Amino acid sequence: MRFFSTFRNEEPRSKGKRSTLSFINPIFLFAASAALLPVIYHLIRKMRARKVKFSSLLFLKATPKEMIRKRRLQDLILLVVRCCILGLLALAFARPFIPEEAIPLISREENRSMVILLDNSYSMQFADLFDRARTEALNRLENAPAADEFAVVVFSDRAEQLSELSNERALHTNVVRNSAGFSNRSTDFYSALKLAEEILKNARHQSRQIVLISDLQSNGWSAQFENWDIDQSIDFIPVKIAQEDMANSFIEEFDLKYKRLGDAAAAQYGIQLNSQVTPGENTEVTLRINGREIDRKKSEAARSNQVFFQQTDLREGNYQGHVVLSEDNLSIDNVHYFSFAVEARPSILVVDGSKPSSRSNAFYLKNCFDMGGQSIYEFAAGGKNRITSGGLMNHDVIFITNIKALSRREVDRVKSYVENGGTLIVSFGERVNVREFSRSLVDLGVGGIRGKVLARKVQPSNAIIGEIDLKHPIFSVFAKSGAGYILNPKFREYVKIIPDSNAVFLGKYDTGDPFLIERWFGNGKILVFTSTLNTEWGDFPVNEIYLPFVYQLVKYAVTSAERVNAFKIGDAVALHGDSGDEWEVKAPENKIYKVGIDESGYGYFRETEVPGNYLAALAGEQFHFSVNVDTRESDLTSRDPEEVYAAVTRSMNQADNEIARASLSNIDEEEKRQKLWRYVLFLIVVLFLFETFFANRRILNREGAKGAKG
Repeated sequence: MRFFSTFRNEEPRSKGKRSTLSFINPIFLFAASAALLPVIYHLIRKMRARKVKFSSLLFLKATPKEMIRKRRLQDLILLVVRCCILGLLALAFARPFIPEEAIPLISREENRSMVILLDNSYSMQFADLFDRARTEALNRLENAPAADEFAVVVFSDRAEQLSELSNERALHTNVVRNSAGFSNRSTDFYSALKLAEEILKNARHQSRQIVLISDLQSNGWSAQFENWDIDQSIDFIPVKIAQEDMANSFIEEFDLKYKRLGDAAAAQYGIQLNSQVTPGENTEVTLRINGREIDRKKSEAARSNQVFFQQTDLREGNYQGHVVLSEDNLSIDNVHYFSFAVEARPSILVVDGSKPSSRSNAFYLKNCFDMGGQSIYEFAAGGKNRITSGGLMNHDVIFITNIKALSRREVDRVKSYVENGGTLIVSFGERVNVREFSRSLVDLGVGGIRGKVLARKVQPSNAIIGEIDLKHPIFSVFAKSGAGYILNPKFREYVKIIPDSNAVFLGKYDTGDPFLIERWFGNGKILVFTSTLNTEWGDFPVNEIYLPFVYQLVKYAVTSAERVNAFKIGDAVALHGDSGDEWEVKAPENKIYKVGIDESGYGYFRETEVPGNYLAALAGEQFHFSVNVDTRESDLTSRDPEEVYAAVTRSMNQADNEIARASLSNIDEEEKRQKLWRYVLFLIVVLFLFETFFANRRILNREGAKGAKG
């Protein structure tokens, strides 16, 4: 992996430019200073004329000036030659070579295979970031040599290859200009880099690069990078597209709570804002429902704010709306869409086998749920004659309590009710025929009854609730008070059930036997309470936890039956019906889609790329749902390119070491091919011979001149 200095959004064309002459051991160049030694020696030992007293100059002959000049020139030549010998000797030890790219005629730029990763997540909609990113990609395409090949990939939380790896420049340019548009999805860099790495496996050129053009958002770096490194032979070039001021305000959370008040309902809308605007500015929040503005408020800009809206007297029907903030540079996260329905009060039917009395199960349950016009639930009670197909389907929750047994037909009706999304709650009493009722529970997939248990025959005292799952929705309300709050009721009797393998127990008595069992069946569920809901087998109904317990049972049954109507961009929405049915879905911008139901009874609507409110319809049935962006993308905190590089490589230090080792290896190969030191050494030998010959020639000439005079 070669790491170029590209954090200024620039990169070299090949392995990096080096000077015309390079050295393996440049430290020996300091020894070239030894070339100054002859000069220093010459200056120190410079000959000076001696004064000699002669009686007469008559017999001395004057030296010609031409000879003096010639001697000085010869001395200078010798000095230069000796300096060159020492300097070239140091140069030879430094092992010089000329980088290939600096050699005339053979110097060339290396052809590349490049994948351009263009971030089109919705954070790139901030101001003109995406336009700038697209311009950056176009510049790289237009300024590259003709032999380079490219592939273009756009990515958000999924990566899409827009063009194959080729050198068809016009094709890639057209793709970036016309096909690369921003999405409403969040960012995931891992999927994009994995795809780019896969594309480069088929590259023609040895030089391979991945150019990441993005705002480098911090939330896009998942834990997957901890166990993955990009191919070390690929050059990774992060290019950051950002602005100096990236402040953003968005709706971080939306919470809708509503409750029944008789025939109407009241709703509270809680909006959690995340504001990064300049302190002192105000953010305006507007609530609109079914096309009508309900309320408008201003919130002082701060790091985190909450705004609440109230609405009362909501009648039965479907409601769709949205809350919207004041405009800023990223508008897509300024709106949150929501859907909900105010339906008829959930209906409870109690099928009680007890004789009507003040101690029957139906009596205690009616006192809990039937509160006239202020009731949360519709309440009805009756005997086994209420177990009809039509009679069961009209209710959301069915209690079957103290029934002797269920016939095969009644079991089938109950099973069909549960499969279609209803909740059955079973309890016992003195009228239950344990053997016959056990067969009914086996048919329902709950388990078999081993018989009645008298607690004092198993242990010295009556049974109490010994263990519960406080994380389960039924018992979570008791978690704040501690488990001891629900352990007070005493049970004299209960039935011992061995749960089916598909059933789970949610609580046990202190004897170790289960007191509450849950079995999911189709779209609904069965809850079995192994004692009574009256005072025949214990004091549970007169205990303070009885009321919250039975309310939690029913609330759990009703809540789990509600359809999810809040989705994120890209989620699949499940629609159910009979095989061959076709739902019609109206999406934002008045687009219509068809969704068929297959043999499983389900179809899936997947065109959820646009935030907004949707409506699905099938033969008079309607389903309203809403789609919103993932607000984690709205946090525009970003990383520096250096951090990004470190995130996709093993480590900065290890990568740098590999670069250094690879660079040294390449240098050694280049130097071995050239071996310039041999030529330098040859030149040294030539100069040394010249110096020897030239110096000796002077001496011989001088001695010859003396002999001639003699």
